[in-house]
Amino acid sequence: MYPLVCRGGFPMPAKAGKFSIVGIGASVDVTTAASRLCLVDDEAISEDADIGRILESSDITDIKTVVWDSKGIASVDGKLGEMFVEPVKVRYGLSLYTLNLLANSICVYVR
Repeated sequence: MYPLVCRGGFPMPAKAGKFSIVGIGASVDVTTAASRLCLVDDEAISEDADIGRILESSDITDIKTVVWDSKGIASVDGKLGEMFVEPVKVRYGLSLYTLNLLANSICVYVR
């Protein structure tokens, strides 16, 4: 198990291609506000792309395959995350929608 990273070594959760996700983790920026992390198996990623897309909130309603969607409660959740019992397979690539999360804190662990 290792996190998806860019060539510089920083966490880069948006990725094209097929792989299996075993866990997810992210830190909330402002803990007194609501937060959200939504990962999508995105059919709109082109075959020659290296990374997935950053989605807007209006794009989420048109998505067919949501891999993981977590909403953090204000003044309660400081981190969002999950370790899956069984790996979740991604067929097209991973795009994401974030709200109130620290930059470079979103880690998607794959095998």
